[in-house]
Amino acid sequence: MTESKQVQQLKTVESKPDTAPYYITRRKNDWNVEISEIETWLSTTTLPTTPFRLSVCETIDNIQLFIEVNLLTAKSNNGNPAYRPYLDKIINLKNKLSHE
Repeated sequence: MTESKQVQQLKTVESKPDTAPYYITRRKNDWNVEISEIETWLSTTTLPTTPFRLSVCETIDNIQLFIEVNLLTAKSNNGNPAYRPYLDKIINLKNKLSHE
C-alpha cells in the first residue's frame, strides 16, 4: 500500500462523527437548569456563617467559599460527567439547609 493511500484511509477514519472524544459527546447533557435553580436559591437564602456538618465525614467551615468553588468548577465543566460531584455537593447542601 502506498503512503498516499494510507494517508487517505487515515483521513477517512478521522472524519467519522462517532470518533469524537467522550467528553465532547457528553456535553449534550448540560446542567444549566440545575445551576440556574441553585443560583436562584442562593439569591433568596441567607447562608449560615458557622461550620455546617454536611455528613458524618464532611464539615464545611466556610459555606460561601464552598459554594463558590464548587459552582465555578461545575459551570466551567458543564455537562462533563467527571465533574458532576461538584454540582451534587451543592445540591446536597441545598437540600440539607432547606430541611433545617
